[in-house]
Formats: sequence, C-alpha cells, structure tokens
Amino acid sequence: MLLTTAAQFIHQHAPEEVVGLKKRYGYKTLKEVILATEFFDVIEEQTNKGGTRVLYRIKPDLDFVD
Repeated sequence: MLLTTAAQFIHQHAPEEVVGLKKRYGYKTLKEVILATEFFDVIEEQTNKGGTRVLYRIKPDLDFVD
C-alpha cells in the first residue's frame, strides 16, 4: 500500500493520533514511525516522472499473538 494513502487516511480520521506519536516519540513523519516499529516491510521505488513512492506492508512473519 502507498504510504501517502495511509497518511491521508490517518490525517482525515485521527489527526490527533499522528500529532501524539510525533510528540511522544520525536518522529517527524509517518514513515519514521513505521520504520521504528519494525512491523512493516518498506520499499521505495522510482516513479516514471522521477519521483519516489514509498510502499509498505505488514511483515509476513509477524505474529501478534503472545
């Protein structure tokens, strides 16, 4: 999934959560938060127009059951 899509969704539905994460942990971007959790695979790829897009997915071997 595109990281920008996730960011837009969160900002629309829970903007205070993003601000809280940034203040609490010191991260400036959603990408930094996602990388810090180590729960996601993150891939950056070039677009046809010379930009970069960031894709992420939950790590397939991640187990949330304790």
